[in-house]
Formats: sequence, C-alpha cells, structure tokens
Amino acid sequence: ATRSLATMRVVTPQIAWHGKLPIFSCDFNPSTGILATAGADKEVKLWRVAARDDAQVAEVTHVEDLTNHTASVNTARFSPDGKRLATCGDHGEIIVWHDASSRWQPRQSLRGHGEDVLAVDWSRTNADALASCSVDNTTITWNVDSGRSSHRFDSHSHYAQGVAYDPRGEYLVDASADKSCRVYRLSRAGASRRPRQ
Repeated sequence: ATRSLATMRVVTPQIAWHGKLPIFSCDFNPSTGILATAGADKEVKLWRVAARDDAQVAEVTHVEDLTNHTASVNTARFSPDGKRLATCGDHGEIIVWHDASSRWQPRQSLRGHGEDVLAVDWSRTNADALASCSVDNTTITWNVDSGRSSHRFDSHSHYAQGVAYDPRGEYLVDASADKSCRVYRLSRAGASRRPRQ
C-alpha cells in the first residue's frame, strides 16, 4: 500500500533585528527551546519559537538582549543541560552566561586568546569543560567553574576556525585555515596526549 503525503504550507519567519548587520551564529537551548542569535551588532538575542494554532506558521518572539560584548559576537552555544550559554567574539572575548531565573546574567569572562575568538564548544561529558579557537592560531580548553584554561593547543600555522568535542569526551578536534584539522586525544584531566592530522 502506498501512503499519501500531506502537503503543508509553511511561512518562514525572518529574524532581522541585529541592526541590519550580519548574523554569525544561532543555537537552540536543548532544555527550553529558546533560540540564541549572535551578530556583528555586538549582541546576542534570545527568541521564543512556537507554532501557531494552525501549525502552519511559526511565531518568533523576542525575549532578551545580552549586551556585554564590546565587538562582533561570532558564536553562541548553549551547554548540553541548557543552563549556561557561551558566547565568543572579536577582541578575544568569551563570556559564559547563566540562566538566573528570569534573565540571563554573565557569570565568567574567559581571557586567554590574543585575537578574535571564532568558535566555542561544550563537552558533553564534563559540564565545566569548554573549548575555544581563535585567529591567533590556537585552541584552548577551559574549566568554566574556575575560569582558568586547562590546555592550549598551538599546532596550527593559520587561524583556528572551528572546534568540537566528540560525544564521549575522548577527543577534541579543531579546524584551521591552514587546510588541516587536528584531532587531540584527551586525558581524563582534559589535556592532550598527542595531535593527529
């Protein structure tokens, strides 16, 4: 037997509240469904996304502005439990926000990169582990609870543009404009044993 496919008309909402400047990143909170967008206007904006009763149109409602950055915000990433948000941007800024009931508040400012920070990623196995990468060619792992870096990887010859923990917490990978990705095996303390190209 063949199934008939239902056709649904969908209207795509558009978010254009970043001062008509580029939006560089977006991420959904895995617990609440709140959407974060980050852009060249130095702000992170939070949105509630919900379907209307007719289920054909999504409604996007502005919830909050996070305004502590002093330059473009390049990436916004919620922690796996949805209780924290890491944002990074130009001038080496990394801010970790926490959900303080009705408003998100800055909890930590992480300093260690000498240039613009392009990406961040949370570990799925260690709630306090965050990684960041930068145009200073380095990737840094952080203990967010203490606010200190735990390891600096400096094996790239050009910008480090992307970073990701593997879901089991055994490896960290970063990607670079030098046309390579480096895979680092992590020890239990989060330090590198050796990079692989």
